[in-house]
Amino acid sequence: MVVAALGVAYWLGVRRLRRAGVAWPAGRSWWSALGLASILLVTVTFVGVYANTLFWDRAVRNIVLLMITPMFLAMGAPLTLLRDVLPERTTRAAGRILHSGAARVLTFPAVVTIALIAPLFVLYLTPLYEAGLRSAVIGAAVDVGLVVAGFLYF
Repeated sequence: MVVAALGVAYWLGVRRLRRAGVAWPAGRSWWSALGLASILLVTVTFVGVYANTLFWDRAVRNIVLLMITPMFLAMGAPLTLLRDVLPERTTRAAGRILHSGAARVLTFPAVVTIALIAPLFVLYLTPLYEAGLRSAVIGAAVDVGLVVAGFLYF
């Protein structure tokens, strides 16, 4: 449901831009769709089914959610789309946040590299891995955290 909601939101944003006469590259839409499809690939196919049984399967899922999915989503430029679709007042407020000192620190190369590497260490070297296997809520939170960490990096 989340993937469908994200896909519809992206499509509505592109449609709104095109109706306003603003061109949106089709390649970005394809990258975004590929990123959402990669989430489905590792959650609802055999990879997702056996992720709680086979370690290698779970590892593939985690790597895809950390490295592949965020790269494809970032190439879809969802923040740019959001900026172009939102009202001017909201865009200015978001711009102040995105250009703040905290944002500069969070997007510093060393910080985002640590944010990319640390989740796997935390996941595999703490009880979080087992908790994610036992609880669907914790497992979903881990999946979202991996995608967010990867997206921050890219």
